Amino acid sequence: MQGSFGGGCGVSLFLVSACAQMGDAFGGGARQAQEFLPDGGPPVVNGFYEVGDDSCSDGGCLDVRADAPVDLRDLPHPDASVIASTRRGEWVGWVGNHYRMRPIRGVVLRTRETGGVRLGAGDVVYIVDTRSGYYAEDTTPAVWFRGETFYYELDEGEAAFVRWDSPSAEQRAADEAMGAGEWFEVQRATGELGFARKDSFSCWWGRDDLCDPDRIIPPPSDCPGHDISWECQELRSRAEPDVASYPTPRPFRDCANCPSMVWIPEQSFAAGQYEVTFAEWDACVAAAGCTGSTPYDQGWGRGSRPVIGVRWADAQAYVQWLSQHGGSPIGC
Repeated sequence: MQGSFGGGCGVSLFLVSACAQMGDAFGGGARQAQEFLPDGGPPVVNGFYEVGDDSCSDGGCLDVRADAPVDLRDLPHPDASVIASTRRGEWVGWVGNHYRMRPIRGVVLRTRETGGVRLGAGDVVYIVDTRSGYYAEDTTPAVWFRGETFYYELDEGEAAFVRWDSPSAEQRAADEAMGAGEWFEVQRATGELGFARKDSFSCWWGRDDLCDPDRIIPPPSDCPGHDISWECQELRSRAEPDVASYPTPRPFRDCANCPSMVWIPEQSFAAGQYEVTFAEWDACVAAAGCTGSTPYDQGWGRGSRPVIGVRWADAQAYVQWLSQHGGSPIGC
């Protein structure tokens, strides 16, 4: 079957053998034998009618981009064997397109000629290919009838001509889970060839207007710790948590009058278990230490409140004052 498989484009009318069409779709083999629907309907595999297009098999095709690690399978089926996997952001060659869809049965109510084919009352037809969903009045689906496929022209009075057994929302969801929709056949630079769902890729056929920058996430090596771009934040949010186990901190004192300290995990220094208070700082100043600096409490009060407005040099002077009054240097 000819046509544009990129997103619901129109196609040309012609007839083709459905059996030959099925053989081409599988590239010479399938997981299950073909079955035929009731009323002499089209051949299906795993309940799906499959259309294949290998127009790029002779080479010269443009690339598509894998937006995440993508499993490539040996057939366009969700239960097919995984034969290779792409990397995030890897460019692969687009070889062909495959479309899986459960045929939709219809019974002709009134004689009608459409797509160059005459249908009589009581004839049974099947929708076997549409690029924008199962069945909608704004589509031109491919219809299978007596071993041939043609493009069916829908119109506003369609209900008077054919009664379609349109699938329920539950059936559509089940079909999607079983792989309904479009699949790409792609080839890696290593020569590995496989199938994956179309929505696993963007930048189709090298067109910039089909690129989706929001879908490509940089690898961890491109996100140093200081990079706070949204891409790297998104990557970090998706990463598995790094669970580390540290011993429970045990406070200690260097001397009876020294402040209570706690070792910092994986560091060579300790920190005070409690904040330095204004009272402690004022005691240092009263003893002619702490460079004589008396920070302002902003009107909140002093006493047991944590000291604020302290410079680095003042903090070092406080440490020195502690060591001179029976403690040990503790660092900051």
